[in-house]
Amino acid sequence: MSKSARSVFTYGIYLAINGLLLLLAPNMLITSLGIKPATEDWIRLSGILLMAIAVYYFLAAKYELVVIIIAFSENI
Repeated sequence: MSKSARSVFTYGIYLAINGLLLLLAPNMLITSLGIKPATEDWIRLSGILLMAIAVYYFLAAKYELVVIIIAFSENI
């Protein structure tokens, strides 16, 4: 795995952790950011979305998809 792919993989881990946190314990994360606790389900849906994007980055790193890696490095 190249250094660029490892960077994309690490970002995928970051997204997966935050996605799981939003899915399983959303109020713990958003109250630490100074936002009032959520009672709606939108915060859990955003956690699912983050986990889906994390899988996208995991696969991009695993198969070293150059298009994704270049797009990721241009946004940093």
